[in-house]
Amino acid sequence: MDAEILNAEEFNPPLASLYIATTADSDVTLQAYVRSISEDRHRNNKFTVDIVFWSAIVHDLSIDQKEVAKHYPHFFSLGESLKPITTQRDRDIEAINRLLRFIDIDATHDFLGYAPKYIKMKFMEHIDCFTPVIQAPLFHIYDNNLKATLFNWLNKWIELGCLIRNAPYNYMPHNDTLSFNMPGDFCQSKEDNDKFECIDKAIGEFFPLQTDFCDYIKQNYFEINLVSTSLVARKFHA
Repeated sequence: MDAEILNAEEFNPPLASLYIATTADSDVTLQAYVRSISEDRHRNNKFTVDIVFWSAIVHDLSIDQKEVAKHYPHFFSLGESLKPITTQRDRDIEAINRLLRFIDIDATHDFLGYAPKYIKMKFMEHIDCFTPVIQAPLFHIYDNNLKATLFNWLNKWIELGCLIRNAPYNYMPHNDTLSFNMPGDFCQSKEDNDKFECIDKAIGEFFPLQTDFCDYIKQNYFEINLVSTSLVARKFHA
C-alpha cells in the first residue's frame, strides 16, 4: 500500500482518490491501516486511498445475473429465467441488500447498550466491513432520499468509530468489549471527560439516524426485509 501510494503521488493531473483492488481475502487490520492513512491524507488535502478486497469485487461483478450465467452456466438450472435488473429502483434494492449483508441492525442496541463506558467490539468491526462497500467505485444509490438517510446514518457510525479509537478504551478479550478507562467510575482528566461526553452525544445522534433509515426502507422499499438482512449479517460476524 505504501509503495503504491508513493507511485500514485507522481500522477499528473493529481488523483482525487486511489483504489487498490486485490484478490486477497478481507483483512481487518489492513483495512484499519488504510483508513487511518486515508483520514490523515484527507486532513492534509491529499488524495484519499482505499483497498477493495475480492469479496467486494465479486459482489459488484455478480449484480447482472445474465452475465454470471454466461460464464458460469452450471450454477443455473437449464432454461431458468433470469430477471434482469432494469430499473434504478431495482439497482437500489440490490445495492442496499448487498450492503446490509454486513450490518446487523437488530444488534446495534446491544453493541451500545452500556455505552459510552462499555462498547461491544463488533460495533467497530462493522465499520471495517461496510466501509469498503460504500466506498467501492461501483456502489451507487439513485434514490436521493434513500442515499441521504443511508449516508447520514453510516457517516455518523464512522464518526463515532473515530471518536472511540481516540478515547482511552481498554480491550477486554473475555467478552470482546471495549471499556472506557474510568477508575472509580470517574474520568481521569478533563480531556478524557470531554471525550466521554462527545461519544455519549454522538451515540444519542446515531440511533435517530438509524431509525430514519429503517423507517424509509419500511415505507418505500417493502422488498427489503431488515430482519432477514440482520440475520444474514449476524451469521457473517459470528
